[in-house]
Amino acid sequence: MAAQQYGYIRVSSRDQNEDRQRIAMREFGIPERNIFLDKQSGKDFVRPGYTRLIRKLKQGDTLAIKSIDRLGRNYNEILEQWHMITKEKKVAVVVLDMPLLDTRQGRDLTGTLIADIVLQLLSYVAQTEREFIRQRQAEGIAAAKQRGVQFGRPPLERSAGFSAVHAAWRQGDLSARKPLGRKDRIIAFPWGNEDTQALIDIFDQYNVKVTFFVVGDWVEKYPESVKALADAGHEVMCHSDSHAHFNSLSADEIVADISSCCDKIEAVTGTRPTLFRPPFGEYDDHVVTTVRGMGLEVIQWDVDSLDWKDYDAATITQRVTGNVCPGSIILFHNAALHTPEALPGILEYLLQEGYDIVPVSQLILPGEAGKDFTLDHTGRQCPIQ
Repeated sequence: MAAQQYGYIRVSSRDQNEDRQRIAMREFGIPERNIFLDKQSGKDFVRPGYTRLIRKLKQGDTLAIKSIDRLGRNYNEILEQWHMITKEKKVAVVVLDMPLLDTRQGRDLTGTLIADIVLQLLSYVAQTEREFIRQRQAEGIAAAKQRGVQFGRPPLERSAGFSAVHAAWRQGDLSARKPLGRKDRIIAFPWGNEDTQALIDIFDQYNVKVTFFVVGDWVEKYPESVKALADAGHEVMCHSDSHAHFNSLSADEIVADISSCCDKIEAVTGTRPTLFRPPFGEYDDHVVTTVRGMGLEVIQWDVDSLDWKDYDAATITQRVTGNVCPGSIILFHNAALHTPEALPGILEYLLQEGYDIVPVSQLILPGEAGKDFTLDHTGRQCPIQ
């Protein structure tokens, strides 16, 4: 295969414009299909676009970047990546804004020495600039706090009766699970509604339809958002009515809980759910048999973004892109702190890797287990040829 020319573009956020870098790549002669883009911080190299680029690079290829800080802003990691690309992969690197940083063939020993010195100097400058930015941010936050500016999300209001239930739990009169089954549902479903429209917009941008598993309490609180999800073409499926621990429920309690949630979803969307995702990922044979007896299929996942732990976007992206495989079901949560930031890069990675992103119902094989498909040890359906 003939040697290829590739370009790498990075901007620090989704709002920043990459046109200046893209124009420079085109002028250098790089075809659009060989330009890789990341819209995230340069603090490390856990980036979907960069990861795909490294997989593509082969010996004899050429990689162009606009400036060294577009590669990253971590001094040691820049040097490590430069060595990996130029020495191990034997790929030439050209820094367009710095002609001295050009490792293409034909350079003499003196030129190589100068390039190495310039690389170390510019890498150092890139990291110190990032550290100065963080310092200025910290000083700005401290000054804002002194002025009385409040950061973070506002605290959730406690439901009526919370104090009484909490006191009963502290005294041992109630288990942690018991309040979830109370009809007044004193303990509210903890996930909010801050990002629903943002998620709809992101999926619409990439023409992707997915599945949202919702709790009955959430449907009651945000019916307009449930309708918006359905109107946008996404599946709205059952995640229980009160987020109880289903392994501890009787068959009648399971049926009552799921039926209540499905009734609420159907009343808003006009479509009755056919899938059920157990709260906490908790299930056993008793739960599966009961749910299937209601005409629903039990759904789990094999890739957990852990976005609910408020990991940063880079960590969420690495968890997903590093574990996904054909047939995967990826778990995200609405109102997780950094999911909207991570999602575009993840979608771009999946689409560029050739994955078809579909709602869960389209992933399920029809037919009967043992006749049309088997289940492996992970619960994945495997078609019988």
